[in-house]
Parts: sequence; C-alpha cells; structure tokens
Amino acid sequence: MYMFFLIQKPQDKLEPEEIQVDLKEPSENVTDAVCQQPQKSVDINVQQKEQKEQSKEEPLETQPGEVSGNTETDKKPNDSPLGKNCFSAIRKVIHHRRERAECRRRFKAQLEAAIEKKNIFWLQYNNPDLHRGLLRRGWMEKNSLTFNAGSSDTTFLDESGTYKHELKVWYNVQPNLIWGLRSLVKTSLNKDQMINNFKETRSFTTKIGLCKSLSELHWYADEDPHTFFPRCYYLVDEADRQAFTDDFRMTAARNILKWVLRNNGKTLQGEDVIPSQREKEENTAMCRSVANRRDHGDAVTVTEDVIEAALLACKMHLDILENKDIDNDLEPVSAAVAANWETFLCSYYQIIHHGAHIQNSEKYVEHCRSVLRKLEPVTPQLDIDGERNIWIIKPGAKARGQDIHCNDCLEDILDLVENNPALTMNMLWVAQKYIERPLLVHGTKVDLRQHFLITDWNPLTIWFYKDSFLRFSTRRFTLESLDTSIHLCNNSVQRNLSIARNCHPDVPGDKMWHSDRFKEYLRTIGKEHVWDSVIIPGMKKALIHAMQVSQGQSDYRKNSFDIFGADFMFGEDFQPWLLEINLKPDLFKYTAAMEKLVPFMYEDLLRVLIDHKNDPNCDVGAFELIYKKEEIAKPKHTRKSLLVKGCSIKKPAG
Repeated sequence: MYMFFLIQKPQDKLEPEEIQVDLKEPSENVTDAVCQQPQKSVDINVQQKEQKEQSKEEPLETQPGEVSGNTETDKKPNDSPLGKNCFSAIRKVIHHRRERAECRRRFKAQLEAAIEKKNIFWLQYNNPDLHRGLLRRGWMEKNSLTFNAGSSDTTFLDESGTYKHELKVWYNVQPNLIWGLRSLVKTSLNKDQMINNFKETRSFTTKIGLCKSLSELHWYADEDPHTFFPRCYYLVDEADRQAFTDDFRMTAARNILKWVLRNNGKTLQGEDVIPSQREKEENTAMCRSVANRRDHGDAVTVTEDVIEAALLACKMHLDILENKDIDNDLEPVSAAVAANWETFLCSYYQIIHHGAHIQNSEKYVEHCRSVLRKLEPVTPQLDIDGERNIWIIKPGAKARGQDIHCNDCLEDILDLVENNPALTMNMLWVAQKYIERPLLVHGTKVDLRQHFLITDWNPLTIWFYKDSFLRFSTRRFTLESLDTSIHLCNNSVQRNLSIARNCHPDVPGDKMWHSDRFKEYLRTIGKEHVWDSVIIPGMKKALIHAMQVSQGQSDYRKNSFDIFGADFMFGEDFQPWLLEINLKPDLFKYTAAMEKLVPFMYEDLLRVLIDHKNDPNCDVGAFELIYKKEEIAKPKHTRKSLLVKGCSIKKPAG
C-alpha cells in the first residue's frame, strides 16, 4: 500500500477561505484506471486565488513514496482543509479499488461454479424476464453473437452490483440453455444442451399441417375432430377441393331447413319463438363481402321446390352416414341431387343473400325439424354453422392474419383456385368453416390465446398454462359485412384500429383482457361455472388430440422444448373451438394483460425446465402437466425383407 504525504511550507500561510480544491469524486471509469494501473501517481492540484505576497505558487504535487525534507512541520499532522480533502479522496480511491477487486473475485468464483455445474445460458435476443430468472438461480449468461462462439469472441458480464465486470476465459464454454429463433436448429447441438426449438412442427403450426393432421385423428383416438376443430379443406388438393364443394352444398341444404323453422317462428326443439324486430332485420339483411359478389338476381319469391331439394339432399347424406350406399341403392337419388345443385344454389343465394321468400314454407316445418333432429347427433357443428354458409379463406403457411378474408359464395372461393393456379400454389390456401354464432362479449367478437409447453415428444409431455388472455375486435359483431376488422381478432389486425363508436363502453381500449378479467365477466352474467366445466376441459382435449396426431411427425431430440400459442373461439354455448396453433407466439408486454401474464409465465417456465428436473415435487406455478404417456420404444432395425408377395388365385378348370 502506498503512503501519501502533503508538504506545506511554513512561510506560505494560506487562508482557508482563499483556497479552492479541485477534487472530483472518482467515477467508475476512473476507478478502473486506478485498479488497472496502480503505479501511477495521484495528482492533487491546489490553486491559490490571490496571495498576499503577489506571488503565484505552483500546484502542490506528491508522489507515492516521496518524502519531504527534514523540517519540523513534516512531523506534525496536517490539519488544514486541504489535507483533510486530500486524504478523504485517497481513502475513497483505495476503498473503491478494494471493493472492486473483491467484486471481481466474487464474480470470477461464481462464473467458475456455473461453468462446473453447466449453468450457462445464451439469449439470441433481449429477454429481461428470462434473464432475471436465470441469474436468480445462479446461472451465468454467455455474451456472444452465436451460442457456439469461441473463447476469443465470448465475454461474461457481471451486472449485479455497482461495478461492471467483463471476464474472458481461455477455453470455449458452451451454453446449456439456448433461447433463440427457429434458425438455430440447423446447427448441431450437444445432447445435454437445452433449446427452445423443435426441428419439425409444421404438422400443427401451419394451417395446412393442422388440417391434414387432425383428419387422421381416428388412428390415434376415438374422437371426432369436428367436435373441437371447424371443418377445414386444402383447396389446392383436387380431392379436398371436391370435398369442400360437397360440404358447401350440404351446408346450404341444411341452412334451408333452418330457414324454414326460423321464418315460421319455430326452433329445433319445437318451441315457438317470436323474433324481435332487430333479429328480423338481421336475418333478412344482405351479407356482402369485400370481394366482388356474383349477381344471383333480385329478391323474388322462390318456389317450394328448393325445400324439396334440400330435404332430398339431407336424407341422402343421412343414408350415406348409415352406410346404406354400399349396395349402390342410392345411385338414382345421388344422380338426381347432383343434377339439381346448380339450380338449388341459385335459389339458395336469393333466399339467404337477398331476402327472398319461399312459397308455402309453413307446411314443411315438421318435416324439416325431423330431418334436422336426425342430423344433429352426426353433425357436431350444426349449431355454429348458422345460415349464411360463410367460410374463412386463409393462406396455409402465413400468420398474424395476413391475406385472410371471408366469403360466402362457392363460385368466388373456387375461382381463387381454378382461375389463378400459380397464385394458389404459392399461397397454399385453405378454407375453414366460419363460426357464425360465436360467443360475444359486450356485443363484440373475441378469441382466446392459450399457451402450452412441449418438453418432450417421446414420451409426449404437454404442459398447459392456466392463465391466458382474451382478444377483442374493434367493431360490433354483425354478418351484414364480412370485413376482417369485424371477424378477425388477431392483434396484428386490431392493434392499429380504434374502437368503433357503437361498441360497448366496457370494451377495453387495448383490446385485451387477462383471463382473470374474463372470469369476472362470466360471474356477472351468471356463467362462472363454464370456465372450469366447459372451457378449460375443451381446450385441453383439443390440444392433446392435436399433439397426438403430430407426435410421429416431430423430431425426438431430448432436451428440446418450446412454447406454442393456440387460438380458440367459443360458441354461444361456451364450447371452445380450436382455430390454429402458432409457433413462437408474440410475448411482448404491450398491454396490461400481457404485463400481468408474461413475467409470471417465464418464471413458471424456468420452474418446469430447471427446478422440476432437480425436484419433481417442486412448485411449477401456473403450468399443469395434462398429458404424459410412457416412452414408445423405437423398433429395432432388421435386414430381413418385409415384402409380402402373392399371386392371384385362378378358378380351377371344369
């Protein structure tokens, strides 16, 4: 340790009030310099404003280890203000040096312990909530452009205290937890490295993939996907396009039967209903889309033949479901129905789109009700279909509501494929049945973003997050217009739109509710029980089945995980309907609901990934393990040929 002395000549008696001491509090950078170069002297400049002997004294300087001449004043302590200030500054510098050195030693020890325990993480982008949670658990962050950067391009930064330290190690340190984007999976990883990525998720994170995967659900579970997933078709595929055409026609036939009941004040249950004036206006209003509509003629009175055609088509559909078509007994009926579709749809458009009336519809009420009751148990989406036959057309591999639009005309939808095949091949369009009778909150359409976590594909392990958020449209719900601002609740669509003046005043300004606020709303309308009895079980069922059909198409790498965001809508009966599943969902905290949800979800994520691995009985927060089966053994490879050969059996002669 250096000793500093202040030399003052006896004859130069400086008056305290005439001395200005220029001693600045050493900054962190100054402290760094002192710590790194202790051999440099500390300069203390004293400037005298005015001297009585009219002479200008030079600044007093002392060097470490420098001793003055033999005078009597050298032996006495320096009690002047200048001396006190100088020694105070020196003590501060020494204290900062010691404190900084101690912090550096402590950080180095923590880093060495983290490396030994393999508690190193790497973040591709700034994530304060995840960063804080890992530091709190004793993990250290690797600061580099890439997670596998070498020692020369890697630093470890200590931001926990007053001093900021940057350390380098002479050997390569690989992170054990990697948080980044999907592009990282192309790089080879060590087996013990955790990463929030799976190599293959298109089977459920694209609209086409989810549509095709759920069509195979019958191989995995005794469940009909149409009980939780609106009917969906891949328009580029010829077989799917024909299936969509058949579905559109059959939906139109069922809608005619519904129209007969509603127009005569009846319900499917046999009750008499007196519609309000507003309901009459909405039911007879034209449903116009943004796209150019075909002209199906002015509103006229349609003959009762359209009801006969609809009843015939629905009966044929029921016979097919009961396998009565095996012996080709329905060929004449099928041919008659097929020949009449064009005429039938023209009449259908006049009735549903232009408000035409059907002659003598009252005499078909009981017949229509009887057929609809038979269709109800085999048509799970009968209620949400409505009467307008609206379909939502989506690009099969895009997100954030891009290029999505609604349409209720078969010819317009098919034109997208048949008249512009090059565009269709690039966009990979799908058509999904629109939920025409959704649950409305304050008269506005809503959907719910539900997060879930996959930590393993074999055994399939699904964690369900108990908190979620509701997204609002900025327009009052109506089917009179098919504008996306009314029918899409995607945040990317609604974020820059202001709430319409005719919306309810309780629609939130940031267009979002936390699930806690939604549960409060359910209590106000006397439906608090549906959250635990209908909504949560329905969402869990949909997610489990969606992952079951995707398990065989995803990679089986251990120590991979990821969070996904599923979008649900609700019918008027509160039943949840799965719309799509999003890869890398938006978790930025730009609303009050997100501010409340996101930090806790990241903390609970670390509880599942880190704490639960060390202690299976630990608290995992709002995450719930909803599915985990035993690991499926991989089949052993064999060189034996499994080809089965055969030959036709010939009828014996004679």
